[in-house]
Amino acid sequence: NAIADAFMYIKAGKADIISFLGNSGASNVLSALYPSLLDKNAAVKVAAIGAVAKLGGENSIAKLLPLLKTGDTKVVGAVSSALLSMKGSSVVDKIAAGIPALPDAAKAALVNVLASRGASSQLGVVSSLLGSKNAAVQTAAFSALKNMTSSNDLPQLFSLLNTTKDANNLKAVQEAVKSVVQTGGTAQS
Repeated sequence: NAIADAFMYIKAGKADIISFLGNSGASNVLSALYPSLLDKNAAVKVAAIGAVAKLGGENSIAKLLPLLKTGDTKVVGAVSSALLSMKGSSVVDKIAAGIPALPDAAKAALVNVLASRGASSQLGVVSSLLGSKNAAVQTAAFSALKNMTSSNDLPQLFSLLNTTKDANNLKAVQEAVKSVVQTGGTAQS
């Protein structure tokens, strides 16, 4: 149908323009992009997430984290990607602060972001998820230990070695211990 095709073309064009604005560095357009974060078209929403993150940096985290409440996999992926590339000294603190209010799929994704960023300062937040009833969250938390622990965390890791029953989680703890020893006791960055 010609009308549907035209509508999709317009939406694709909108996503392209939003991406262009994000790459332009023109931070004065940031507030004009906020409504696109709620667009029903996935391509537009994903483009807006990238653009807002690029233009707003760590100050845009407060706009991005609520989008994760939907649990939509495209949105979770886009926000995670944006957070991974974001610069700023408070990025990991803001990510960690948002985790408790999010659905499990988003919690797991953000734990992976913290791990990828080597956010050892947020180990407490991740450790609190080791006992999650959600398998994806629990797996993400155990897997994150490798990139977030240091020699100061060895007592906790040894305790986990003695109490963890799941074979995959136990392997993750073993990998964390190996990583601490191999890196000389410092968390990876």
